[in-house]
Amino acid sequence: MIAKLAALWLASVAALAPKPVQISLNIADGETIDAVRTIRVRVTAEDPVTQVEFYVGDDLRDTDSSTPYEFKIDPLDEPEGDLTLTFAAYTTEGDSAKKTVRVRIDSGVSKGAEFHVKAAEESLQDSKWDAAIQSARVALKADPGSVAAKLAMARAYFGKGVYDSAQRYAEDVLAAEPKNAAALQLVSAVNLKRAFGVGASTDRMQNLEAIGAALKAAVNSRKAVLEAQLDAMGQPNEGNLLRYADTAILLGRYRLAANALRPAFEKDDRRADVANRLAYALMRDGRFQESLMVLDVHARTKQMDAYGHALAAMLLSFLSEPTKSEEALKEAVLSDSENIGVRLAQAYLALRKRDLGVLRTIVTDLAREVDASPYVGYYLAALYDFAKDYDASSKAFERAVLAEPMLFDVYIDKGIQALRASQREKDAKDADFQFARAKTYFEVALEAKPESPEALAGLATMHLMRKQTRDAIRFAEAAVKAGPDYAPGHYTLAAALADYEGELRTLATKQQAEGRNKDAEATMALAREVNQRAFRSKEEAGKRDRTQLAGLAAVPKAKEAFEYFERYGKMPVVPAP
Repeated sequence: MIAKLAALWLASVAALAPKPVQISLNIADGETIDAVRTIRVRVTAEDPVTQVEFYVGDDLRDTDSSTPYEFKIDPLDEPEGDLTLTFAAYTTEGDSAKKTVRVRIDSGVSKGAEFHVKAAEESLQDSKWDAAIQSARVALKADPGSVAAKLAMARAYFGKGVYDSAQRYAEDVLAAEPKNAAALQLVSAVNLKRAFGVGASTDRMQNLEAIGAALKAAVNSRKAVLEAQLDAMGQPNEGNLLRYADTAILLGRYRLAANALRPAFEKDDRRADVANRLAYALMRDGRFQESLMVLDVHARTKQMDAYGHALAAMLLSFLSEPTKSEEALKEAVLSDSENIGVRLAQAYLALRKRDLGVLRTIVTDLAREVDASPYVGYYLAALYDFAKDYDASSKAFERAVLAEPMLFDVYIDKGIQALRASQREKDAKDADFQFARAKTYFEVALEAKPESPEALAGLATMHLMRKQTRDAIRFAEAAVKAGPDYAPGHYTLAAALADYEGELRTLATKQQAEGRNKDAEATMALAREVNQRAFRSKEEAGKRDRTQLAGLAAVPKAKEAFEYFERYGKMPVVPAP
């Protein structure tokens, strides 16, 4: 009996005694942590484990309640030198255990920020985004204000597709250096990626607004880069003239480029490098006759190259001189058939003629050779649109914009495509959405090139098609003012004024029916005045396009104005020489 009682007592004591809990780690005392380390904790216990805790010094950093028990430590978040790590485990019965290890934190900060920035840049060249981020983080620990390290972080996150982080670091760079070209270009690229990634909202108008805002932001970021480059050059001189003109042209400041180039051309009209740039700047500024005059003067020197002949061919085609245009193109091809300006001139002429077979041959060949060219992207987008391959057209548009956000022609063409799509829609809401798309893209074009006659004529056409006559007149007048030589501006204005005249005559009839004879007389007088303005605008359009518009008896209707703008309103699109 006594023996049994003793056994029971011993069993009770054993049950009440703490049960052993053991902890093992995959890290040992004295180890050095120089990169992010995952520490695995293994707990051996008779009863279930409720929680494992991780301490750095005296700070509780993390807990884990399910296997595997894992904790991360980042040396960049810790002070350099010796550090104590403690792990504690608890069971359902209240038993516990602790294990402590002493480690050394060495993230490489002692090598200095410059060393790690260089390592980050090498990783970026190899597209090793995570390695670049790690090196840049070490650099920032060594020097929290390092602009180069922040820029490397931005580039690495952009490469990973983490655009929020890329923009945050790029904006940190710009806070320190507002004209940092690389950071500005990154912000531009981020905005473009966001524009083309929009689609989360089921509200298509909200998506469109987001796309428009992102494209405008990208344009302005790119513009800031180019403006900084132009400012850094100072005033144009003999040493920087061509670089100055090229940058001004990229920036869309064609008049500035022309003014800088003209004295050099007047001094020596044999220089093809100056003559071509001057003619190009004048053409892009909508001063077509002046551009032709420059090319004519230069041609008399017998120094005109393939690009100059190609430029003349495009200008003459745009001004509806097809025979002269073909002659100029022949000269261009004979001079250098492989010149990209010559080949894009062939593409432009094929597009105007709607010769899609020739256009396809030229552009697909160019796409294999210079896929990154925004100008090739422009013609590819146009080709696919006419072939009704709208997905491929959109992808080509995106590639063109990513390559050069300032190429306003791609936005104008996208706006025209939207206007064309509006005519196919049977539902009024769908048509309205296409009009909104057109408006968005024409406005982005104006952001890239303020006072663009094409973009202004596009907005006028959009309002005209929506029967918003006053707005149509306002934008058409602006187009005429911005580009006096631009025939579609005058033709669209004529159509808008004709619609306004019709509205006035309807109003006069109503006023007369209501017995308001004086009001009716005044309205009819205004209608006659508007009628005369409409005919004058039609005549002005005819003077600028003698092939398509000269001699037309009637003022155009809205549909006719759109069809002319769509077919003949696109200025030559080609890179500067």
